[in-house]
Amino acid sequence: EQEGWQEPVIICDQNTYFLGDKLLENLDNYDRICLDPDGLAADERSVSLAQNKIPATADCMIALGSVTIHDITRYLSRQYKLPFISVPTAASGEGYTTCISAVVHKGIKGNVMASAPTYMFADTDIFAAAPPRLTAAGFSDLMGNHIALADARIASLLTGEAVNEKLYAAEESAIKQVINQIEDLAAGSPSVCEQLLYALILPDMEIGFY
Repeated sequence: EQEGWQEPVIICDQNTYFLGDKLLENLDNYDRICLDPDGLAADERSVSLAQNKIPATADCMIALGSVTIHDITRYLSRQYKLPFISVPTAASGEGYTTCISAVVHKGIKGNVMASAPTYMFADTDIFAAAPPRLTAAGFSDLMGNHIALADARIASLLTGEAVNEKLYAAEESAIKQVINQIEDLAAGSPSVCEQLLYALILPDMEIGFY
């Protein structure tokens, strides 16, 4: 309402359909596109299914789901030149605040430019209650950031590329905090799930560390 958006489009799947009820209670007018989660991928089929249901009057797009729903939504938001809002329902990966979509085109998965979210609304009660396999996937994704940090340091040593030391230290600390509480994470601790999601999205928040 603050932005003046009158008809947002919410993209979700059958697993996340009802998770947005708290979000939707303040919306008077919206369209909801619900995709089948069985075998769901950010590919031509899913993009086309969602695209065919977007009304001409839509003025905002909301991703209500995990990373695949976000990849589809941010890709379409760029195509339609509409603002995009992120509502993650699981701490399952780092692809929530990025401006890149991992999409499958003609059977080949690649990264394409998309829209970064204007806003992100992450409800701990929602994503901490996600299936444990999704939280485990997020932890595995986070472990890959060790390599990313090493890559950044090596690139700096070899090419002189600048390293944002504040962001580097913050991400390193965030990773350690999650690892040190891995048993609580496995048990579904809301506070540790929150730390996991923070650690996952932190690398895309670089602008806040200058």
